[in-house]
Amino acid sequence: MKYSIAAAVLAAFLLAGCQGEKGPPGATGPAGPQGEAGPAGPAGPAGAAGAVGPQGDAGPQGEAGPKGDPGAQGAAGPAGPAGPQGVAGPAGEPGPEGAAGPAGPAGPAGPAGAAGPAGASLRVVTGSQENSCAAGEVLASAFCEGSSTASVLTVSGNGAGCSTSNVTIVCQAQ
Repeated sequence: MKYSIAAAVLAAFLLAGCQGEKGPPGATGPAGPQGEAGPAGPAGPAGAAGAVGPQGDAGPQGEAGPKGDPGAQGAAGPAGPAGPQGVAGPAGEPGPEGAAGPAGPAGPAGPAGAAGPAGASLRVVTGSQENSCAAGEVLASAFCEGSSTASVLTVSGNGAGCSTSNVTIVCQAQ
């Protein structure tokens, strides 16, 4: 092939000296073989961003994820309406007796009562070592006067006496 290129170049020089009118273009010859790729050139500047394309179709449904933790307790709702009255239950056992309450206020005074019988009449007798109650009286009490512990009290019938001091007696009417 090198010879044919060199012969074509030599023929072109020889014919250049004899130049006539230019003839019509000849028919296109067959395409030559593909040449080897040249080295890659440097990258060019980035182009402007293109317009956003239309939204694509939805993808298939994914698998369900794991169950989540329960949420926080919600606020209590409003109270519902009261239910119907239930049936009364049986009577319970009586409870223990309670403590007595405080005394009430004093009531008004009642009417005066009738006079009672005469009370007992007492008579004191003193001044001697022996004393006696009169007829219709009974001996109610007797003691020896003074501070002597040696005096002995003696009671007999309806009277009394002391051995070393005066005696005091109390007589009651019957």
